[in-house]
Amino acid sequence: MLERFINTLYPLIEERSPLPVLYIPGAFMVLVFGYAIGPDPIRTTTISLLLVLFALRRPCYTVGNTAQDYGLSGWFIVFVLLFLDFSATNPRWVGRRDESSSRKDNESITRRDPETWPQRLAWALRLATTLRGIGWDWEVKSVPRHLEADFSRLKFVGKRMLDLALHTLVKLISLYIIGFCGAIQQDAPSSSPWMGWLLRVVENWCGAIWSWNTVGVGYVAISAIAVLLGMSEPWEWPPILNSVATATSVRRTWSVAYHQILRRTVQQPGIRLARLLGFKKGSIPSRYIQLYLAFYISFCIHWWQQYVITRGDKGEFAFFMMQPLVITLEDSVQWVWRNAINPKRKQDLLWFEIAVGYAWTFTAFAFTLTPFVKGMVATGIIGGSPEDAIAMLLGQRHGAKYLQYWH
Repeated sequence: MLERFINTLYPLIEERSPLPVLYIPGAFMVLVFGYAIGPDPIRTTTISLLLVLFALRRPCYTVGNTAQDYGLSGWFIVFVLLFLDFSATNPRWVGRRDESSSRKDNESITRRDPETWPQRLAWALRLATTLRGIGWDWEVKSVPRHLEADFSRLKFVGKRMLDLALHTLVKLISLYIIGFCGAIQQDAPSSSPWMGWLLRVVENWCGAIWSWNTVGVGYVAISAIAVLLGMSEPWEWPPILNSVATATSVRRTWSVAYHQILRRTVQQPGIRLARLLGFKKGSIPSRYIQLYLAFYISFCIHWWQQYVITRGDKGEFAFFMMQPLVITLEDSVQWVWRNAINPKRKQDLLWFEIAVGYAWTFTAFAFTLTPFVKGMVATGIIGGSPEDAIAMLLGQRHGAKYLQYWH
């Protein structure tokens, strides 16, 4: 019903106008300017309304590519949330805090410290271009260990180019498998229900692998360009993704293994709400308010991205709101287990906990990914770029040949 009302405010998908060239840069510069001028009731309200206007007008436009429309549209909501968050704080640039480094940056530079407008804008631009707080006093948790921090610029860029090639290769392989499974899945339910289920599990996990490596591709490319052009240094670009080995639970998959690009964006509203309601830090109510609100905000961002290209939900609500439910169940089982076993046997049973954790994580995502991956494939977000489409088409052709061979 809400979607029907919202739909009356926007043109039909096929009637959208081309996205103005300065639309995205304009919204970003409003964010930077808002950081630079500092918090004030009138200023904060004005900048917030401008950013909200940019976000609300986004469904009226298209860049002509479904995948790009999806990927770019969510940032306008992120800009609003980031600005509101930092308007209530005073972020500080502290530079590299690694004591083993010979580099010594200026410490504790706040918005008020730069004396000229160019300096203040430079400070604001640096704040707006980091989403994990690397070099700031608000660095998010679980940033992966940075083994390339002391590389020379050329060595860093060379390593990132190798990473780019690897991420691209794995991404294309996953798309090929999705195409292959999609082709033979049409026949699987009639021949074997179990085969249909197995194909769906493979397709779901290939969708997750595609997402993992798509994030990796974008990040390593941007980091290599920024370092090569001298805009930043290698230590400012720790890995965006952690080791898969850290994904021993659904909670840890989201909080440790997967990227932290939106970590502060989705966490801060829950933290502030819990404080407003008077719940102590670390208490159960505070913990689960943050958990559920974080996934709800993540759902809203992804729903808006999908709305821009389809005018509706394509599995976002089912996927993102199942995650906190799964994590709540997971936490309950872990609590029972910790209180049931003898503390003296904890170390001996560690291998068992890890094995069960991996199995549980695999199974949980195998099922909960279904609506999300189906929607992403159906709308062309997965397989939307030319090279991705070729990989999927090749998989579909080989899947069709496979069916012909067995029939």
